Amino acid sequence: MMMSKLLRRFFFSFVATLALSAVASASQPDADSLQQFCNSVAEGAYALAWPSATYRTWGFQNLATGPDEVDLTIRLYGQSAFDDSDLWTDVTFYFGNGRLRDIRWGANNAILFPPGATMGAMRDAAMRWERDYEVAQGNR
Repeated sequence: MMMSKLLRRFFFSFVATLALSAVASASQPDADSLQQFCNSVAEGAYALAWPSATYRTWGFQNLATGPDEVDLTIRLYGQSAFDDSDLWTDVTFYFGNGRLRDIRWGANNAILFPPGATMGAMRDAAMRWERDYEVAQGNR
């Protein structure tokens, strides 16, 4: 639960920055620093998808709107640590009623592990360790 909240905050910051970068014009001196920030946030998201892979860049994929909702999809590009091949994944941010509702990995070209599998396994292990510790302490 805690990891989910942290991921949502992280990605919300990323999406807000994407929106700001779309508004910033190329002639503004801050546009480069904003683009650098977007890339650093995207690099963090890519590391959550595949911690051992190397991030390269990101690109806009789709924006879908409906009553009180917006779905933003971006594609993260990088290089596999397994065989040095191209490795990409789509990430969709679901907004509704003025807040981030969900974040999901989408289409990808992974061969061995889908995006987020390593981080999910680490989260599950941490939750098991926490439960085991509470049991050992007599708190459960």
